[in-house]
Amino acid sequence: MKTIYILVLLSISTLSFSQNWNLVNPNKTVFFQHSDSSNITNTIIIDSTLINGLNTNYYTGYAFKYCDTCQGFSTQTPIIYRFAKELLGFSIENDVINNQYNLDVNTIKQHAQLNDNWEFNISLNATIISTKEQLVLGILDSIKIIQLSNTDTIIISKNNGVIRYPDFENIGKYYELVGYHEGQDSYGDYLPNFWRTYDFNVGDVFCYTTKNSDSGILEFITENIKIKILSNISTTDTIRYIIKKLIKKTIQYGFIENANYTYSTLNHIDTITLSNCTKLTENTFGIRLRNGNISFCSNTSPFFNSTYNNPD
Repeated sequence: MKTIYILVLLSISTLSFSQNWNLVNPNKTVFFQHSDSSNITNTIIIDSTLINGLNTNYYTGYAFKYCDTCQGFSTQTPIIYRFAKELLGFSIENDVINNQYNLDVNTIKQHAQLNDNWEFNISLNATIISTKEQLVLGILDSIKIIQLSNTDTIIISKNNGVIRYPDFENIGKYYELVGYHEGQDSYGDYLPNFWRTYDFNVGDVFCYTTKNSDSGILEFITENIKIKILSNISTTDTIRYIIKKLIKKTIQYGFIENANYTYSTLNHIDTITLSNCTKLTENTFGIRLRNGNISFCSNTSPFFNSTYNNPD
């Protein structure tokens, strides 16, 4: 019986290391901290994919700027330039035929076994020096330790992909996985995202005072706004609240203290809707390409972007 038990354990362990190992997850935003820093220093976000035969290319972290002559998308005027380069590289190819990931100029063979070696890039070789199980972000996971010929190491896991990656500009320094977002789920250390920023509870009350003026007619307007969350009717990719909004508006005409005042109040039920249209680039809160043009969503306070009947 003892022998059978040991054989079962060995078969389970072998199976765990033979299953698919994916370095990136297109639905997950992962956060890394540099070994010399106490802050989140790098983020891997897959914001677009390209199917190329049996292979898939993942592109990380769009960033945008307007320019007239920069390299980038030639169909826009001015050109929208995609210039972000994330931790692993801008283009991450899941090369099914060669059973590896191509990270720009680097290569990781995620299914390689203990003592296997390969050309990591034109300057470095890689070797699997250890395979074991350990806790990764609170969950027991299978890991592989890859040593490069410059003595740097890369650690990958079956459930979380890359969990440690070298800082190639500083030998011996590295980036370590500290947390993630996956839709509404989060774990570890991470930056606030769409779901965390607008995570309100039924019964929450928000109060604001706004002031503005129009010097053309010597008009000064003060609004006191009270908003209460009545219900949460959010869906998978849209945050939607029904609110009660009470506004008291005071208008002063003229500069002198005893100038004429007018008052108005408005009390109504409204619906706030915020579509998470940047679902895969959730920490940017708004820029996306639509039909060749930049459009925005969730860029400003939700209380001034109501679906209808907004007095502001």
